[in-house]
Amino acid sequence: MMDEGVSGTEPNPERIACPTVILTGSEDSAHQRAFALKARIPNCELKVLPGAGHACQMEQPWLFDRFLIEFLTRHGLFPAASKPAIAMV
Repeated sequence: MMDEGVSGTEPNPERIACPTVILTGSEDSAHQRAFALKARIPNCELKVLPGAGHACQMEQPWLFDRFLIEFLTRHGLFPAASKPAIAMV
């Protein structure tokens, strides 16, 4: 999350103009705040990893990776799997 304690700074999630996804563990103490943040970011997606805590990327890497790759692919940000070169003889 953004540091709200720094003088002269104010978080402005409403100004985020790029594809955004929030990945949160259902057992993370900040989990409920993720819903409020999602509501402030235009076109933001929120994915919940059931049973995961704050380190959801380590606790459930398979689900975290799946959600992230799906998001990146949907927005054209994940490179297509490269095909092996075929030698023409």
